[in-house]
Amino acid sequence: MDALRREQILGYRLRVNHLAGERLPAGSLPVAARSGLQDGSPRSALLSLAARVEDVGPDDWRADALAQVFGPRGAVYVVPAADVGVFTRGLLPRHPARVAELEQVAGRVHAVLGGAPMRQADVMAALPGLAGTRELRWAATLGTLVATWDTVDTIVHPAPRPAIGAGEARLELARRFFEYLGPATVKDLQWWLAGSRADAAATVEALGNELAQVVVEGRECLALASSLPRQDDRPDPDLVHLLPPDDVYINRLNRHLLVPAPDRQRLLWPQAPPPGALIVGGETQGTWRRLGSAVTITPWGALSPQHRERAEAIAAGWPLGDDSKVTVSWADPA
Repeated sequence: MDALRREQILGYRLRVNHLAGERLPAGSLPVAARSGLQDGSPRSALLSLAARVEDVGPDDWRADALAQVFGPRGAVYVVPAADVGVFTRGLLPRHPARVAELEQVAGRVHAVLGGAPMRQADVMAALPGLAGTRELRWAATLGTLVATWDTVDTIVHPAPRPAIGAGEARLELARRFFEYLGPATVKDLQWWLAGSRADAAATVEALGNELAQVVVEGRECLALASSLPRQDDRPDPDLVHLLPPDDVYINRLNRHLLVPAPDRQRLLWPQAPPPGALIVGGETQGTWRRLGSAVTITPWGALSPQHRERAEAIAAGWPLGDDSKVTVSWADPA
């Protein structure tokens, strides 16, 4: 069983998430979104795309090659349009009775939609007996209800049932989890999918030899055998990123590995809406928040002038789509 170093895992996760060096060529949006990019304030998926792909425009989060879905844990994700079935049916529970319940819910939602998009709030108002938006989003795992989040409202859209079967979709979604968020455990997969432990364990068992056992800082984990960390995986010490909240690289699932100090973990993943992360050389070195065109970065220690300049240049280049110029201020170190 291979033992992997923390530095090696950080370098691997930067590499597979297209954050290790030069960005992908313009137009490579589906490649960048293959992991699933969680969307939220402040247009997180767009900023995740901009961190990975050259010449991203302000409307590229809704490019024809991409789609939005209710993805893992019920959050809105931007994914490749060709993979809607993976990120919906891959979450479908295995229990037939539960699937039948979700089919009934989806049928009621489709009756309200009448073939046209509708605000999620209006859907819920029209279905007073529905047990909250969580049940609506579980019904979306059938693949026939997708989302658009425009920073103000979540819009529910009817969609054709994806061709991919639920079993195949579960395996492919798990492969992507272990590739982009791993190495990880069955418990980690269960948390990400927000399903049952039995479902997660059954998926891991079905993957079989596609997964390899590794040890990360004394913790036994699983990794995708076709995408293992390499000996030369290590972060570039001069690499700087401003990653938005819930970016794949800073997913809280890996908080003990990404930010070993508990007090710093609370700064990056608070109870309140989370901030973005300032990443220098693969390490989280601070947080940032944006209000309109004003960005405030709070470093966790001293930064070189070059790293500060790079962070400011990244913020200035964000494809926000308005005429206002981004201004960056630096708070006192936390």
